Formats: sequence, structure tokens, C-alpha cells
Amino acid sequence: MTTSATADNPSTEAPAGGKKKKLLIIVIGLCVVLAAGGGAAWYFLHGNRHSKGKEAVKEEHKAAPVFVNLESFTVNLQDDGGERYLQTEIVLQVSGNEMVEPIKEQMPILRSSILLLLSSKVAADITTKAGKNKLAEQIIEELRRKLGPVKSGKGVDSIHFASFVIQ
Repeated sequence: MTTSATADNPSTEAPAGGKKKKLLIIVIGLCVVLAAGGGAAWYFLHGNRHSKGKEAVKEEHKAAPVFVNLESFTVNLQDDGGERYLQTEIVLQVSGNEMVEPIKEQMPILRSSILLLLSSKVAADITTKAGKNKLAEQIIEELRRKLGPVKSGKGVDSIHFASFVIQ
């Protein structure tokens, strides 16, 4: 009987084997899809860090700022209520060493321009932080005008007051 039961039903084992193969194929396909999704997620999350890292490295290799000290300036201010004067020391921040030589070559012209600009000010206009910032912008404009055209990205980036005394 056992022989005839298996002989009568030979197809019962075949479908079970086919279902196992289909299930195995589905599981393998699901693993491939999950692995691809995980790889894509890693790429998008970590791939951006890699490109940002390259930008950060480029910024780190950017040349350090170069500073040029100017001798101190002492000028009379345009105050009606008495004689007042300004004594200040200015430090130029330039974009590279190649700007130091042109600045030194034109130092008398640059100092004269700054002296004329400073002596045209009223003490009340330059005592506040906003007034000093405006004065700094005017000095930068004057220096850029006197230095003439320079290579793009090269020139006087900013100025810093090392001392600023109004009496």
C-alpha cells in the first residue's frame, strides 16, 4: 500500500519542490533588492560627505591671509567746537604675498589718500562702531581705487584698526 499510495500520487512531491524553488528565488531577489537599496542609501548619505570633504580640503589649502602694517596716522578732525585729532594704526589684510610689493611701492600715495580721507571726518561720525565700519569701507574703496586693477580675487580684502584714539 505504501507503494501504491506513492505511485498514485507522484505529483505531490513535485509541487512542494517547485514551491521551495520559487520561494528561494523570491528570497534571493528580495536580498538583492535590499542590498541595492542599502548601497544606494550609503552612496547618497556618505557620497555627499566625500565631495564636501574635497571642498573642505580645497578651502584648507587656501593661502593664509597676509597682513601689511601701515605706520600710525595722526590727523586733525573737522570739529567746530575745538581742536580734536585722531590717532590710529591700520593693518591691511591682503589676499596674498603678491600684493605686498605693489602696496609697498605705492605706500606714499596710499598713505596720502588715507590721510586726506581721515582728516575730512568729524569726531562724532567715527566714534560709534557703525561709523568706524563705514570709515573702514571708505578706506578700502580708496585703496582699491589707488592700487588700480588687480588680478581677480587679489587685492585689499579688509582693514583692521590696531588702535583708534580720538582726543
